[in-house]
Amino acid sequence: MNAFTPRRNHPSLGGPTEQSEGEGVKQTVSAQILPAEFTDLEPLIDWALATEKERTSKRLASSMEDIQAFYDCMSARVEAAMAYLNALPLDALPPEAERLFHLSLSLMEVANAVEMFQNPAVINGFDVKRFAPVEDV
Repeated sequence: MNAFTPRRNHPSLGGPTEQSEGEGVKQTVSAQILPAEFTDLEPLIDWALATEKERTSKRLASSMEDIQAFYDCMSARVEAAMAYLNALPLDALPPEAERLFHLSLSLMEVANAVEMFQNPAVINGFDVKRFAPVEDV
């Protein structure tokens, strides 16, 4: 798979859910991946990671080609994403908006790799394994 192959089995997607329609009839409903206005970003869903540790690990495990491709796609859409997200309450984002938020955070995570270092790791910085972020989950 390349950086632009949609991955519908990503852990943050949840997967299909069943809803009861009475008298034993069930209907399967697929989770919406991203808000309708951002379906063009669905191939990047593997970058929708909830924690800084996950985002850092993804950056370090990715090639600069994949990081640059993600950066280019997200950079072109981040202003629209922020406008969309700013209209919603941060503490009650629907799942598809939360994934868009996580994509935006991943853009910030890779920005220095693209803009300053041209390398997934921080050059002449301390080892990222020494940094243990405290995150509310």
